[in-house]
This record gives sequence, structure tokens and C-alpha cells, in this order.
Amino acid sequence: MWKGNMQTRLEIPLSYVCECDPGWTRTRDGSDDGVNLFRFLPCVIPNCTLDYSCQPAPPPVPQREVPRNSSFDPCSWTYCGEGTCNRTDTYKHVCECRPGFSNLLNRTYFPCYSQCTLGSDCSRLGITVGDQQATPDGGKANIFLPGKLHWVAIMVMSMAMALWK
Repeated sequence: MWKGNMQTRLEIPLSYVCECDPGWTRTRDGSDDGVNLFRFLPCVIPNCTLDYSCQPAPPPVPQREVPRNSSFDPCSWTYCGEGTCNRTDTYKHVCECRPGFSNLLNRTYFPCYSQCTLGSDCSRLGITVGDQQATPDGGKANIFLPGKLHWVAIMVMSMAMALWK
């Protein structure tokens, strides 16, 4: 589970935001000044020292065409660290770690890190990396939008795409 609370805000797109717990943040566009358009994303990035120098450099991102419906693919919005994102259902994914890396907090929907990556200040957030173990829910992330919000989001995005042209 992510580290924050979802709150209803009718004045913004999608009508909800994630308010992150202290020490946590979300995948974002670099701004956290309240104008961030991605505030609906879950709080899964720890705000502690991460030392990537002990890990191999990631390979360059391959150039590929982005499918038109990528906004509905959970892997389009997911950071898996030293792992790969695999969609398991319409709104579910798992981060499958490379050898030598494990999911944060042993949850397969969190990014993959090695133990040397986590700084000592990460322990105050309860962050550990260990051997991969199964979680009671299978470690699958789930985005749940209550009621007919799925259809409202689809309709708004369709209208925006039509008006964009």
C-alpha cells in the first residue's frame, strides 16, 4: 500500500489527490508547489537518502512509439527502480526485480532497490529491503476509483483529446 491518504477535491481533475505521509512523495514532474498535475498518483517514493552509486547504471531508454491508451496502463505511471513493470490486470501491476534487488518493504508494487542503496535515514520511515517474499494480497497494486468515476475520467480524457485537435 502507498504511504498517504486519498482526499476528495472536486475542483481538480479526477476529483481526488493523494496527500503524502511525512517522508514520502510521489512520482512527479519535478514541482511540488501545489500546482502539480500528478497529485492523484500514489505516494510511493521515500524522502530519504538513496545512494545509486552502488548500483549499475541503468541502460538507456529504448525509443518506441507510445500507444494511444498508455494513460490507462499502470506501467506508464510506475517507477520500478531496478526492475521491470508488468501489468497483471487492467489497473494492477507488479515490479519484478532483477537478481540482487528486492522490492521496497517486500511489496511487489514498490520499486526494486539493493540494500546498499538505502541510506541510514531510511530506517526512520520503516524502509527495509530484503529477500522477496510473498505478501498476503499477492503484492498487486490496485487503483480503485469509486462509482462511475472511471467513466467520467474516460469521458473527460476523450473530450480533451477531441478538443486538442
